Amino acid sequence: MRNRQLPRTGSTALRGNRQSRIMDSMNGLHCLVDVQRCTKIAFLTDVSAWHGIVAQALVKHGFTQVGFATHAFEGEAGADGAKPQHGFTCTWLLAESHIALHTWPETQSYTLDAYVCNFSNNNEAGVRSMVLDLLFASGAKEHYVQWAWRGDRPLVLDEHGGEHGLWYRGERTLVSHSAYQCIEIWNTKEFGQMLKIGGIVMSTQRDEAFYHEPLVHVPMLLSDAANVVVLGGGDGGSVREALKHVGVERVDVFELDWAVVEVTREWMPWLDAGAWADPRVHLQIDDGLVLLSTYIQEGRRADALVLDLTDPDPRSSPLYAPAAMALYRESLSERGVLSLHLGLALIESDKERIASTLSALRATFAHVEVYWSIVPSYGGMWLMAVASQQPLVWEGHGERLEALGSLQWLSPAMLSAGRALPPVVQTLLVPQNNA
Repeated sequence: MRNRQLPRTGSTALRGNRQSRIMDSMNGLHCLVDVQRCTKIAFLTDVSAWHGIVAQALVKHGFTQVGFATHAFEGEAGADGAKPQHGFTCTWLLAESHIALHTWPETQSYTLDAYVCNFSNNNEAGVRSMVLDLLFASGAKEHYVQWAWRGDRPLVLDEHGGEHGLWYRGERTLVSHSAYQCIEIWNTKEFGQMLKIGGIVMSTQRDEAFYHEPLVHVPMLLSDAANVVVLGGGDGGSVREALKHVGVERVDVFELDWAVVEVTREWMPWLDAGAWADPRVHLQIDDGLVLLSTYIQEGRRADALVLDLTDPDPRSSPLYAPAAMALYRESLSERGVLSLHLGLALIESDKERIASTLSALRATFAHVEVYWSIVPSYGGMWLMAVASQQPLVWEGHGERLEALGSLQWLSPAMLSAGRALPPVVQTLLVPQNNA
């Protein structure tokens, strides 16, 4: 393999001490509060009621007011000439940024927006305490608080289908734009180093083995694999696991994006653990289906075909289509087994995709089984599947599993347990799971 140095054109490395980066950038903490029941009506109708508690809070927490603006809303006078109580909107301008209020007396509610930057000081603890002081002093009985970290130390957001997602607080250390996608590396407290590709979390230091071990070892055990093909898998995790089997003669890796290999090998060497240097590993960079077609034309066949791919989207959907499934079947040896990941169990946005993938598998292979792992950084119970033209024999692999050495997820007990699907999963996602 070529030996390249990073960062290169299109990559941005972000280094430095965490505290110094807080001080020298636009980082800051933004607070958004919705108050549903404010018992002190004066705070909803009279902006002057806020001046004292805001001034006190600013002094207490070391913030500097540089300006103020307000506007009161008035309704039409009634028959008696009295005007109903209406709310107001106002903003305290701070040297650190702002505090903004908008009130609705008729519903006993108000919104509070407070943002302070960390340009010269770390103000996160101060703004948290200040917001709580203001809520207490104004008589807020029911409230909903959202915190957002701004700047180049934000939340790592991993959206799942646009309806839900996971977030992690971290520090981005690399951004690389390849011809195909954006590749990011983050440092997080809970999961260690984290790899994001196309905005989606792919691997983390804490739990990547919970994905790679079952994805790779299950098909290799079921087929007693000597020849392995990995479609995708440019981060090297699947290759690393395949090489733990002493009977492996060759591992072919068909990866679309060289940048994934380059970035992870340089910045996350624990992922491949030196696997790329093994002479049994043969990496080719191109469209996976094209490379697999050539593999077949050369008369070669795989005992284990591992689809270490991104989730289906408009660009990757051909890899999950019926035509691709037929190609996968043709690429396997007589005893060959295919493995792939399906998605989160019980998540509405994943159900249709899982059902479609399983339908294509069952229409192509004589034997299909679903199993699972727990991948916390993916959101929980992650479904996988194996498929073959031969019956899948799960028993009798204990010694071979033990020979793999220390694994983090897979064991003889977990291999057996992984096939046991909760009734709700069987009903909703895999109603035709073959035995």
